[in-house]
Amino acid sequence: MEHWRNIDKADIIGEYWVGCVLRNRKGCFLDYSDLYKLSNYGRIKVISTGTILTQQISNKGYRHVLFWRDGKAKKAYSHIVIAVAFIQNVHNKPIVNHKDGMKLNCEHNNLEWSTQLENIRHAMDAGLAKKAFGSRASKAKLTESQAIELYNSNLSSKELSEKYGITARSVRAIKTGKNWKYLHTASID
Repeated sequence: MEHWRNIDKADIIGEYWVGCVLRNRKGCFLDYSDLYKLSNYGRIKVISTGTILTQQISNKGYRHVLFWRDGKAKKAYSHIVIAVAFIQNVHNKPIVNHKDGMKLNCEHNNLEWSTQLENIRHAMDAGLAKKAFGSRASKAKLTESQAIELYNSNLSSKELSEKYGITARSVRAIKTGKNWKYLHTASID
């Protein structure tokens, strides 16, 4: 939510601030609460000056900021810092998910802790990620033309599995439409 973009030091109605604690890659927490404050709206303030930090956008589309202490910088993603500060993680889940799918919306009420699987499912359900299927799937062993040939073949599952180097179970999954489903809905000639 960009409703605060041009506001500098002034608080937004309903905004509150807490001390900053960073989580490093090993899961350890680093206390920066003497230097920075975090807002429930996803803003980050330098305590000594009251300045709101400008958040950069990573090449993956996430907000991030550099936190400085003793001349050394620590880069942190804003959504993770805000989640650590405002959202309990009672199940120790490792991923912060944006509920609305908007990577730039770091307001605390848009964030939730999730597992990798929950995050992927959310992205799929929300249409944020497209499932690769057919020959584009990461584990595909057949090309589309091979799958069509297999689908139309009258050879046994054992013969087809030997011919294509896949299991007989995979052959049956293709023939019944469990795998390569779109072959069953497309016109195959």
